Amino acid sequence: MQCPKCKYEPTMAEMQASPGDCVKCGVNYQGHARHLEQVRLQNEQARALQASLSPVVREVSAAYQGAQPVVVVDVRMSFWSMVVFMVKWVIASIPAGLILLALGSFIYGVVTALPAYMPASSGPPPLAPAAQSEPKRIIMPASMRGEFYEIGLARSDNFAVMAVKTVMPDGEVAFSRVSFNCANATAAIVAFARTLEGLGPTSGPGSYEQITAGTPRQYIAKHACMQMPVRHVLLQ
Repeated sequence: MQCPKCKYEPTMAEMQASPGDCVKCGVNYQGHARHLEQVRLQNEQARALQASLSPVVREVSAAYQGAQPVVVVDVRMSFWSMVVFMVKWVIASIPAGLILLALGSFIYGVVTALPAYMPASSGPPPLAPAAQSEPKRIIMPASMRGEFYEIGLARSDNFAVMAVKTVMPDGEVAFSRVSFNCANATAAIVAFARTLEGLGPTSGPGSYEQITAGTPRQYIAKHACMQMPVRHVLLQ
């Protein structure tokens, strides 16, 4: 027979002299067997409990050895203890609020200053396109009144600026310069005159308005945005 604890194999005489205990380490064979059985049962219970826990609790239990899940059913405090606690809570929130305010101000400053360090975004050409020697008539449906001619055109990214000559059915002539955003089908009149000389250069467009389908402006915009890489479906 071998001792289950120290693995000592007693002689026949030692077994007869001490049949229930190890002569070397003194452990009781039956008591040690009961202890091993208790350890085995405890391990099985621990494994079953671990399997029944939620994944979050299992993760926390593995990260913090010996930690046990706790369910808070109620918090009982005396009235004045709760008052003191709430006062401390409010006082502690003041520096927390100041920290959040400083952090928000820093983020706002970074966001507002960032465009200054970014490459300048492209926009409509700032100046008037040069007048062409031969005005190019813009194709319109027969139902449209008047005639429209392209007398100058400049493009930049999704923007096109066109100088337009308009001849009304009564013979009246007008000149305008229109800036088109070809990607979202909007337009802004940036200059208007009765003569080409009075049209003059302009530094930038006014407010953009959505182009309405079936109007002369739609066909003028389609003509201006004809070769643009991105065009709104209304201008295709």
